[in-house]
Amino acid sequence: MSIEDQIANLRCLYTDDVVEQIIAGAVQSVGVCAIARERLRQMTGEGYRPLHDDQHPGEMAAAGAHYGFNAANSIANACGERERAHIPAGWPWEDAAWKPKTPERDIERGGALLAAEYDSIKRRGACAYCCGSGRIEAPAPYEVGTLPCPQCR
Repeated sequence: MSIEDQIANLRCLYTDDVVEQIIAGAVQSVGVCAIARERLRQMTGEGYRPLHDDQHPGEMAAAGAHYGFNAANSIANACGERERAHIPAGWPWEDAAWKPKTPERDIERGGALLAAEYDSIKRRGACAYCCGSGRIEAPAPYEVGTLPCPQCR
């Protein structure tokens, strides 16, 4: 993907001032940038957009934690090898989705999954605020608690 395509994708996801800060290098943490790139890859390459993410509450946090723990275990054992021998207890998805790599990649993937969960939580809060409070009438057939509501998409 070209730089221009990556910038165009960022502009779809973030406000212009945030994109300009990213481009200008305002984010100095290499880790934060790697996690942001991975989240962008998940969204554009894998198709895991907010509407999809909102259908899996809690699962992305669990998966992100598993990848983070796997990285920590690899680092603590000083092996740097991937720990694929077993599917971790509590893994939220099908076994084939457990794809540990290097500790660095696992941290990138886990961080991006946690960021996706954070965003989903924020969207759920917005829906609870506008529709769950009863202050705004939700149009049929929307049910309070079903995400996302038409006003918050």
